[in-house]
Amino acid sequence: MVLDVEGHELQVIEGMANTKTIPDVMCVEFSFSGLDSIKAALAPYGYTMDFISAVNAFFSRKSA
Repeated sequence: MVLDVEGHELQVIEGMANTKTIPDVMCVEFSFSGLDSIKAALAPYGYTMDFISAVNAFFSRKSA
């Protein structure tokens, strides 16, 4: 999933709460939202950051 919503990335991640299906891989633009905030918001879902390219951070999640 590519998440580029012009500064509303954290709100979208918060909206993932209590969903049954979430992506295994996410690419999140972090220029508007700080990278530390994005990492912290995704951690409860089991995501870890794999790498950065320009202003995009790539995260993967281990399936439960």
